[in-house]
Amino acid sequence: MSINTLSFISEQDLTHSKLALSERYNCYAESQLVDSFLDTEDEDLALKMWLDIHDVVNIKNTNKSELISLILSAISSIDEKVNSQVNEILHHVSFKKLEASWLGLKYLAEQEHEYDTEQKCKIKLLHLTWQELSRDCAKAIDFDQGEFFRIIYNNEFNIAGGEPFGLLIGDYKITHQVQKNITVNDVDTLRIVMQTAAAAFAPFITSADPSLLGVDAFSELASINNIDSHFEQLEYINWQNLRKMEDAKFLGLTLPDILLRSPYEPDGSRREGFLFKESNQFTDTDYLWGNAAYSFAAVTIRAYCESGWFSHIRGIQSGKYRQGLVVKVPQSHFCVTRRLTKNKMSVNLQVGDKLEKQLADNGFIPVASVSETEFLSFYSNASVNEPKKYTSTSDTINARLASMLQYILCVSRFAHYIKVMGRDRIGSFESAEQIEHYFQRWLHSYTTSTEEVSDEIRARFPLSEARIQVKETVGKSGHYYSVVHLRPHFQLDQMISNIRLITELSPILNRNG
Repeated sequence: MSINTLSFISEQDLTHSKLALSERYNCYAESQLVDSFLDTEDEDLALKMWLDIHDVVNIKNTNKSELISLILSAISSIDEKVNSQVNEILHHVSFKKLEASWLGLKYLAEQEHEYDTEQKCKIKLLHLTWQELSRDCAKAIDFDQGEFFRIIYNNEFNIAGGEPFGLLIGDYKITHQVQKNITVNDVDTLRIVMQTAAAAFAPFITSADPSLLGVDAFSELASINNIDSHFEQLEYINWQNLRKMEDAKFLGLTLPDILLRSPYEPDGSRREGFLFKESNQFTDTDYLWGNAAYSFAAVTIRAYCESGWFSHIRGIQSGKYRQGLVVKVPQSHFCVTRRLTKNKMSVNLQVGDKLEKQLADNGFIPVASVSETEFLSFYSNASVNEPKKYTSTSDTINARLASMLQYILCVSRFAHYIKVMGRDRIGSFESAEQIEHYFQRWLHSYTTSTEEVSDEIRARFPLSEARIQVKETVGKSGHYYSVVHLRPHFQLDQMISNIRLITELSPILNRNG
């Protein structure tokens, strides 16, 4: 079409046009104007309709520069509207939850792909909402009667050809309060989940909701001096009872949230077709925060791919991507001057040394930013279990260390092998003594009592002490169970006691029952 011959349509022209050119301009009926504009392929007609929609009806003629200015203004107005609409979508609670889940999984898969060069690990995805999991746990007569137990334990750990899970990650937010649309308390659901995790020797890691700590946002924890006293309130009785359970050693809750996507900036790095700038005025609500359990899983996978072991998944080692260091987390920035920018924290709470200790002592796994870097780190990995306190300081320390997830992961790996070997070989032995002798000899092949050895030697001989007792199950001929005492080489040389595991040794089952 020709810019120079284009003229705008007035209301009077529109009326006459409907009579004189009914076939072409019938679409201008007020009730169908927008639909007609979207449907037409006639660019000349489309522009006239656009100007008419926006009441540009009093100008009969215009020159090229005026029309260009008008069109550019219209484009800018469209960009603003689309920008606002996209921001509404991106920041809607449901969309943010969905995006955070997929980006958390993407981050974990990318980390696994980078470090698992020998393809030692597998990531399996189970789509299970917290509501569905809660209903399954609530209707089960006992923890081993639900579908969750069947999927995690029966279908893998307890069956021929099954591959035991090493770690379970739940993209959930746990609170002690009653949630909307959920009739079962989170703590009751967690009790069933951790019992299943303990039976399968696969720790379950998820995250805490701020409300579990009595705040609306994690950033509010910075102003609380004593977290310990908070959990002494009556509303936490069920939570404290859960922590006292032995199976709570197989449960971990991470916090705070980590950044899973950098805010979108109009920097030309993307091709949306319009100039988009994400609203990020409010850090707590506008940024895409997600579950730190994904980063804990990434650290665990990296450690396992390096050594086949889990004893070094906390703290940092200068100059190396090892231990508890969390890498390649998305970044956001703030302007110091017109030309200078600095990184913001990729967590929604600054966890200092004092707060980190308080959180760990109360059964949480804090992730903290590493000062003056873009990295995060897990400096501790306490399970939810509340270690017993003894009159002896050394016994209390031992109990605390024995509840740490890095050592639970270590001994669980041996439990997996004992279970698998037991189910495959149980029929070839005549007595519990023969089974015990076989496993004791196997455990000795991974044991060295020498403490001053390199990390490479510790990876080959991860235990400093190991012993096993095998007994026949009363009333079940041919069924046995083992009591295993393992002492890994500990990252802290204060540990002198063992971690005790009980494993069922049953005849082989097949997937058809």
